[in-house]
Amino acid sequence: MSITSPDDRLSSYSPVVATTEFAAQFPVFDNSDIAVYHNGSPRDDFTVSATYVDGVSIDAIVVFSPGIVGRIDVVGARASRRANQFTNGAPLLIRDQNIAFNTVQSEVQEVSRETRRALKAKFGDPAQDLPSPQESSYLGWRDGVLVNRPDTETSIAAAEAAALAAQAAAVSINLKRVPDKAGLAALNPDVTKLAFEPDDTGWDLKEQDFSAAAGFDVNQHMVYPATGKLITQAAWYRRQKGDRPSLRDAFKAKGDNVADDMAALQDAIYWMEFYPLRSRVLTVDPGLFRADYLEIPNEITGIQLVGNHWNSNIVCGDPGTAPTLAEPVPVSIPAILNKSQEFKMDGVALISSVANSTNWTNRKNGLVNMKDPGLSTTADIDCIINECRIAGFYRGIYNKGRSIVVRGGHFASCDYAIELDWPDYFGVGDPLNEYLPGTNQLTDDLGNRGVIIEDVRIHSPNGGAVLNARKNAHKLRNLRMSNITLDIGRRLFYGHLGRGSKIHDCVSDMSPLEVLALTGGEDFIISDIIGKGSGKAGVYTPQNLVHFLPGAAAESGYPDADGRVSDPYNSGTGLGTTGRFRNGLITDCEFAYSEQHAIRDTSSQMDDVTFANIKFRDVGFSAPASYRCFSFGSQNSDIRVINSEFMGTDTLNGVVGNNFGNNRIKVSGPEKSIGNNTPWIAGSPIILIGKRQTYQPVIVTGAGTVPDPYVVTGTNIATSPLPTVSVLDWAYEDDDWIVLGGRFTAAVISAASDGEIDLALPVPSTFTQPYQAYGSFICSTAGQNIAGSVTASGSRLKLRWKAPNTSNYSFSFSARYRKL
Repeated sequence: MSITSPDDRLSSYSPVVATTEFAAQFPVFDNSDIAVYHNGSPRDDFTVSATYVDGVSIDAIVVFSPGIVGRIDVVGARASRRANQFTNGAPLLIRDQNIAFNTVQSEVQEVSRETRRALKAKFGDPAQDLPSPQESSYLGWRDGVLVNRPDTETSIAAAEAAALAAQAAAVSINLKRVPDKAGLAALNPDVTKLAFEPDDTGWDLKEQDFSAAAGFDVNQHMVYPATGKLITQAAWYRRQKGDRPSLRDAFKAKGDNVADDMAALQDAIYWMEFYPLRSRVLTVDPGLFRADYLEIPNEITGIQLVGNHWNSNIVCGDPGTAPTLAEPVPVSIPAILNKSQEFKMDGVALISSVANSTNWTNRKNGLVNMKDPGLSTTADIDCIINECRIAGFYRGIYNKGRSIVVRGGHFASCDYAIELDWPDYFGVGDPLNEYLPGTNQLTDDLGNRGVIIEDVRIHSPNGGAVLNARKNAHKLRNLRMSNITLDIGRRLFYGHLGRGSKIHDCVSDMSPLEVLALTGGEDFIISDIIGKGSGKAGVYTPQNLVHFLPGAAAESGYPDADGRVSDPYNSGTGLGTTGRFRNGLITDCEFAYSEQHAIRDTSSQMDDVTFANIKFRDVGFSAPASYRCFSFGSQNSDIRVINSEFMGTDTLNGVVGNNFGNNRIKVSGPEKSIGNNTPWIAGSPIILIGKRQTYQPVIVTGAGTVPDPYVVTGTNIATSPLPTVSVLDWAYEDDDWIVLGGRFTAAVISAASDGEIDLALPVPSTFTQPYQAYGSFICSTAGQNIAGSVTASGSRLKLRWKAPNTSNYSFSFSARYRKL
């Protein structure tokens, strides 16, 4: 039995005077079995003196000349190798066997020593490599890999300090100018990667072999460093128009989804200050660049991040900090905070590696546009986001500047994809401000304008696609929102339309809440919207497809993800809503599968609002007799409904319903499925043009308190037999012109004298002249030739004829009158 005893095979010394010899206090089998480390660094300028007996030395000495001081480690470094050969049938010498065992023992001891020094993983797990030490960080796991993570207690301060340090470093290098090409060649290429000559000619250090290309006009296009890197390793290359430095090549970002690239990306952003205006383009290479916080500073205008569409990813792993009632202002810094004008992001994916529900709770935003205004200036950011993917944040984009353009691309799993916010001011005491200290007052009252959102796919927003419900939401001007596909999620738009907004050509076909939830607007157009739930009893089927919301008596809070107008984190600060809609058009839309009203109005007022060419399918099905396609609950409103179409089998309460008699609602050209018995209108009076309606007057024989509508037996009318009136047909020919007709029977008391019946109106009117109504009738009793006339009389129509005798005659009549 052979036993390998533990031994690190390590002899350490710390001489304070120069020493030449250091003993290896362990057996060696060859002079090459020894390595030496001096103050932690390997040395190879030594010799070994050793005496070997039977292939083993126990007196090996390392010799230096001259002598050295410091920490010296003499280490066994024998590579595993076969040193002995035994032959079958031959005698095995004990000496040879012992040498073999001793050799194996030394190798096993050294392997054991190195194993104890190594980072260990649990059995079955892959090996782990320790990252290099990093200040203000701790070692932690990310996606199963050990990485440096920022200290959560100092992450914000560290991020801001790193950004300032990068800026200071860039400025200290004085990259803006070198006097000439000789000055360029003299730069240290290990520190400086970018330089400019006095004429603004820019030079980038390209780390590649230029030896084969150095022959072309070296003095104009290429300069190699005088020291440091040779031309076979790198050269200064003249920046051509349109050059776009790469995060990976120019700024050494890894993009491997493991390394923390935040410092490299922030450094690249600050380097853009030294690029000429209109040429500040950074190439985001294909990869996953981990960066928890980036800041575009106010002083660097026109930065563009350009990537290879969704292959170029900036990954934020910071979960933010959840706000509390004791601290109502959300404290989570965004992934990107833009304080500069003319920022553009093209073909870049900004994604979170944190669970989206965590970011929603902590209010962790993706991109925040908010100019650092300075005293008495306005927040006026021109921002373009083109063909980008933003996923997993509370708000994908939070725009606190004036204008923004979002074209193409994709938002996924954000509570709100885009939020617009135009605050009164930035500063202390402003609960809407999350990032900027100070007391800067803004006098600009123009609000958000130049907002264009088009050709965007939005998937699974918890609260909605586009939100405009902050305090000054009504200051939005000329929103253009088109070709939005909300494939699953809540609301295409929530909030105030402002003035002059147009939303068109959008689709939302699986929404658990309203497709549109509107809190006010003026001079707006909503057209070509397809909005529907997933079907009867479907998981993604809303109660109402479009909801016009009421105004708030006070600013009672900011709507939460479920649409409740209450938010403990913003209590008393939000809900930009007036509840008033003026001069609006909603046209050419198709709505299907709402459990209750398809279009529900609980607003304060609709003044000159038109709904045209709206098609409904299968709405109100949770309790058909209680719901309508249109349900208007505002007051003192002027509304037109033109050419609506209801296709369904359920019999609803009405196609159009009015909840208040002080509204003027005009409905023309409605249609519904063949055989559907839903009434055209319901509730308080509505002007229904071109569709037959009926009413049954009640016969009374004298004046007084009587039901309405009714017929008064007028002059010379017999009460036995009592007159009869059929169910009368009537319709609006225009919004103030009414036609009606039907049959009645009556007999006179005195023969050869005038008979008169006063007929109540289906729509009340007050006449001052007989000619304000007209009509005629003729006797339908066989063999009789009696004609009569219809004229206006106070609040009724007067039907008058001359009867030849007291017989009971039947008449058919038609009449027209103007609603006065």
